[in-house]
Amino acid sequence: MTLRLSLEAADHATITTVSDQDVALISTRPYPPGATLRGSAPECDLSTYAIKVRTCRRQEGSQPAVFEVRGRFVNLTRAQRQQLARCGCYAPVMAP
Repeated sequence: MTLRLSLEAADHATITTVSDQDVALISTRPYPPGATLRGSAPECDLSTYAIKVRTCRRQEGSQPAVFEVRGRFVNLTRAQRQQLARCGCYAPVMAP
């Protein structure tokens, strides 16, 4: 399942995968490594979140430009994880 995010800079991104703290998004805007994205997910009633960008790559052949942004959630609370799980976007990694 994908989840549309509203970013503080009046921009939008879509979560494509979430695994424990790692997250991948698709955005029409590039973000430099080290940047912190802040925003909310109204569809999922996720009030605020922060994602620290690890990599950002333009997807080949996309017009207009589309970027795959990979990073990690910063200070994601248990309640926020549960909310993401209810939306079908979060699958916690269990230790063996």
